Amino acid sequence: MKGKLTRTISLLACCAWLSLLASAGRAKADTIISAQFENNQGFAVGAINYSGVEPDAAAADSVFSNSNVWNYLGANFRQPGAVAFSNLLSSTGAQTGASLSISSINGAFNLDDGDFPDTYIYSKSPSQTFEFTGLAPDESFTLFLYADDLGGTRGAIFSVGGSSFNTIAGTPTTENFDTVWGVITGTTSATGTITGTWAFNSQNTGASPEVDWSGFQLAVASPAAATPEPGSLILLGTGLLGLAAIIRKRKLSAVSGQQSAL
Repeated sequence: MKGKLTRTISLLACCAWLSLLASAGRAKADTIISAQFENNQGFAVGAINYSGVEPDAAAADSVFSNSNVWNYLGANFRQPGAVAFSNLLSSTGAQTGASLSISSINGAFNLDDGDFPDTYIYSKSPSQTFEFTGLAPDESFTLFLYADDLGGTRGAIFSVGGSSFNTIAGTPTTENFDTVWGVITGTTSATGTITGTWAFNSQNTGASPEVDWSGFQLAVASPAAATPEPGSLILLGTGLLGLAAIIRKRKLSAVSGQQSAL
């Protein structure tokens, strides 16, 4: 009978440990990276750096209600060629180790009062590639994009895998009706990258076509420390207390036996 009880309590403890391990694999947290593109020379006006929660993104996805710290990714007015921005900060101000590279731009510009989203990088090439690296591998992501559409004359299609955002169907931002937003979703690669493209859409056919990208917010799910479920803790505690009681009883029995022998 004692042996059966011991095995039952041991089984309870093992089940509790397995439950704790399983819950650790299920728990997730989001890393949020927010960024504003801008001209770093104060052309045509000085940029006003954005911070805190951006209402359009927060209304579209509650995860962006946690945005706080932003990255300010600057370029010169005329800066043709590839650009890269390394070690982007998270919404808490922590260094993420993530980077963004863009195959080619022509420069950056601050419009009107210089406040977001009227600051942007621009490209006169009909298509370019952008890539985020240093992210958690094989995790779901949401990429919230801001683009200065200028009434459709600078329209673009942003794409990552099978998900895309055409500014023709974009929603005007609260801050500026010429700027629209859209969302791309997907999964990071096995090496923790997101690779995408932009291209002129059917409306971008003016005398001087270009794409104006104002900024983005990126949320990537990543493994986090699990909070054990109450049931698992109770199960584990019961098993451990039972084992402790059995061990104590056996020790007392052993001592009693030795005293009887004397």
